[in-house]
Amino acid sequence: MEAAGVADRAAAHAIPFFCIKSVTDPAGQEFLTDFNGALLSDGHFGTIRILASALRNPGKVFPELFRLHRSCRIATRKLGEFIAGCRF
Repeated sequence: MEAAGVADRAAAHAIPFFCIKSVTDPAGQEFLTDFNGALLSDGHFGTIRILASALRNPGKVFPELFRLHRSCRIATRKLGEFIAGCRF
């Protein structure tokens, strides 16, 4: 999904393209946190915006954020292991 535009551009210039993804959440998972509302103009997430949103329902949102944090750490580690094992 996110790589499709890059793949199209690479194909248009006959450049080989490979995409490796590390998944942090399943496609059907829904979040109470409005991450789109927390996006800044530079494409980064505004931490204060996420925290402000979490404070509206802390009993449900903070556990969700902790689970996401754990999933991101696992995905990062797995991606690093994959890249470290690659031979070019």
